[in-house]
Amino acid sequence: MNVKERQTRFFANGDNGQKAFFMKLLHKFFRIASKKLNLFATYDILDLSHQANAVTLVESDARIGIVIQGPIIPGTTLQICKFYKQIYPNVQIVLSTWGSENTDQFQTLNGGGFTIIQTEKPEVSGPSNINLQIASTIAGLNHLIDKDCTHILKTRTDILLGNSSFLNYLIFMHSKGKQNALVFSSFNSFLFRLFSPSDQVMFGAVADMTRFWSLGLVPDNQEIEFPEKYLFKKYLESLGYKAQEDLTSYLISLRDYTVIADHELLGQIWNKGAYTALNYRWRGANFPNHMTQLCSWHWEILHHNLDYFQELNNSLS
Repeated sequence: MNVKERQTRFFANGDNGQKAFFMKLLHKFFRIASKKLNLFATYDILDLSHQANAVTLVESDARIGIVIQGPIIPGTTLQICKFYKQIYPNVQIVLSTWGSENTDQFQTLNGGGFTIIQTEKPEVSGPSNINLQIASTIAGLNHLIDKDCTHILKTRTDILLGNSSFLNYLIFMHSKGKQNALVFSSFNSFLFRLFSPSDQVMFGAVADMTRFWSLGLVPDNQEIEFPEKYLFKKYLESLGYKAQEDLTSYLISLRDYTVIADHELLGQIWNKGAYTALNYRWRGANFPNHMTQLCSWHWEILHHNLDYFQELNNSLS
């Protein structure tokens, strides 16, 4: 099969020779490999400097804040911060990282709605570094609360949301949810792994975001199944929802306390050492499978038919 070329974004002027050579080489490789292996191979190119134009928010009355939490990733975090600052110049952006991190390269961004917060790491990092995530996130949230933000996006220093209208998409999806519902990205959020909406990228009203993360650090001797489940169930508990360890209870919690936003529409990229599209990470040979990711149409159906997912679950071997 011929390569299905997906050049959705093109390089801007500058370094044209090198970029043109790279594009030609990449296209040739994909075309040959696709033909030899009988595959549909696609690629996408993002040139952030080319698409970093200011975007108007659909909700002009909303005061949006963004928390970018975690360690500074060389060659990645700075580009992410620059991109967000350029497309959303009136949004409060916080880079919440550790006191040990070198932030010199970010000083040109400081001011004008961009702030760097450096805190000390908790003595106990917790299972899968959950305490590091809690501490850096809450530090960023507290700053945005002082800035009178009404809604907050929490994301990470190693994740890019490359669709320049991602905030408008999140605002729209949040408007579809019930009271106290938080928007979660579909990536790493699973349909049949109980209570597992991913906290990598999440958006909501400031009171709900604060409630989600103001749960205290996990003691050194406490065992948890996995961080996403621990955090989400703590949030449900704080709202009075008594979660049971079964699919029905999980589906109801998704219906009533979440909104699922498709990571493709966010333009979400998380290289994590591999240059593959996120769709590839959990793509199974069959639908459904044990690692089927949540998506927005699943969430929509939850409001009308829970039995459909029970039937899918029963079909799993």
